[in-house]
Amino acid sequence: MIWLLMFLSNFVVVFLLGIQSKNVMHSRYIAAVVTSFGISVGQFLFTKFAATGGMLEFIVCASGGCAGIAFAIYFHDRIMRPKKSVAKSDFEGYMPLGGFKFDDSFKDKQGLL
Repeated sequence: MIWLLMFLSNFVVVFLLGIQSKNVMHSRYIAAVVTSFGISVGQFLFTKFAATGGMLEFIVCASGGCAGIAFAIYFHDRIMRPKKSVAKSDFEGYMPLGGFKFDDSFKDKQGLL
């Protein structure tokens, strides 16, 4: 039972942190305030249950966090964001993990071409 509580508490914390990121990005003030309260509750419970754990407890908590962020992305894209079709051009030039991709006009302005 305690492992389920650890999994769920970290799932909730990471899920709400993911949603909070979107709230801040889209200037949703009321949603950000409500989400902040939920994050505080989740962090309190997580700390209470996981503070004295070992490697097995860490794996349970980490799994909850992984599931939480994946569900936050799914939830936001399917539930919170207005319905629209995603065109291929929306992802053109996208570099994951913070990478940068500059087009030729940027290189030309910097004297790189």
